Amino acid sequence: MGVIRGGLLVVISVLFFISILVGGLFFTFSLSLKYENVQPRLSETLKDVIGDYTEFTGGLDSYVKIMEVYCQNYSEYVFKYEGYTLAIPCDTLSEGSEAVVNYSIDKIIEQIYYTEYECDFWSCLSESEIPLFLISAKAREYWTSKFYLVLMISLAMVVLMFFLIEKKTSLPILIGSLFVVSSLIISKIGGIIGYLLNSNPYDFPVLKIVMIFFNESHTVFIKMLVIGIILIVIGIVLKLFKIGFKISNFIDRTKEIKEKFSKKGSKKNPKKTASKSKIKSK
Repeated sequence: MGVIRGGLLVVISVLFFISILVGGLFFTFSLSLKYENVQPRLSETLKDVIGDYTEFTGGLDSYVKIMEVYCQNYSEYVFKYEGYTLAIPCDTLSEGSEAVVNYSIDKIIEQIYYTEYECDFWSCLSESEIPLFLISAKAREYWTSKFYLVLMISLAMVVLMFFLIEKKTSLPILIGSLFVVSSLIISKIGGIIGYLLNSNPYDFPVLKIVMIFFNESHTVFIKMLVIGIILIVIGIVLKLFKIGFKISNFIDRTKEIKEKFSKKGSKKNPKKTASKSKIKSK
C-alpha cells in the first residue's frame, strides 16, 4: 500500500510540476500581451520593417503633399493603408513626415490589437495568412482563460498530494521546490529568446514579435520564485513547530513519570514517614 501511495505521489507531483510550468507560461503570455507592452515592441518592429520598404517611405511624400493642401480646410486627413483606416490630425503634419509615420504606426497597432475577431482562437490561426490576432486583446483573453483553467487543475492536484503524502509538513516544501524550479525554467526561456534576438545578425523581425510574448517573463519568474520560497519557509517552520511540540510533550511525559514514581515511593514507606513525624513531635 505504501509503495502504491508513493508511486501515485510521484506521478501527481510530476503532473503538478508540468501544470505550474504551463500555467506560468500562460500567465507570462497574458501579462506580456497587455497593450502597454505590445505597443512599444510592435511599433519598433514595424518602423524597422517600414524603413526597408522605399515604396511606403517614398509614397509618404505624396501623402504629405496631399495633406498640406487638404489641411487648409480640414482638421484631419483620413486615408486607408493595407486595409486600415487612418485619421491623421493636421497638427501632426507640422511636426514633419517622421511624426506622421509614427502616428500612423501607432494607430495601425491600436487597430490590430483591438480588432474584434468573430472566429475562435484556433480558427483565427488557421484562417489568417498573417496571424496578427496573436498579439491582440482576443489572444490575451484566451491565454488568461487558459491560465485560470490550469490554476484550478493545479489546486486539485495539491489536494490529491495532501492526501497522498505521509508527512503533511513536507507538502509546502515539495510544492515550493517545484515552484522554484519552474520559475527558473521560465526565466531561462525568456533569456534564450532575448539572446537569440540580440545575437541575430540579420535582425529578423519575427524574433522581435515572438519576444513580445516573453516581455514579462522576468516578472513571472520573480512572482513564482517568491511563492516557492514562502512555501518552503512555511514548511520548515511547520517542521520546527512539530519538533518543538514533540520536545515539549517529551518533557511533560518525563515530569509525569517522575511524579508517579515519587508518589509510589511515598505509599510504599508509610511507617518511616510516620516515625519521622513522631520524632519531630517529641
